[in-house]
Amino acid sequence: MLSDKDYELLDQVLVKLKQADNTCSDIVLDSEEVRVLVDDFDDVNHELVEIKKIIEGFENYED
Repeated sequence: MLSDKDYELLDQVLVKLKQADNTCSDIVLDSEEVRVLVDDFDDVNHELVEIKKIIEGFENYED
């Protein structure tokens, strides 16, 4: 299970990813950000799948 600190780190990573995508630049993660992605990969992946389902639900609702 992700801790509050892990959620904060994950949020930082997502912000960095979005900024890198918007600017077509590289992303640099510090060791703690990498740790939360590696150590909690299953939890992170599950959370992302759930978020995707919610977003798709909203998109389908708008149609």
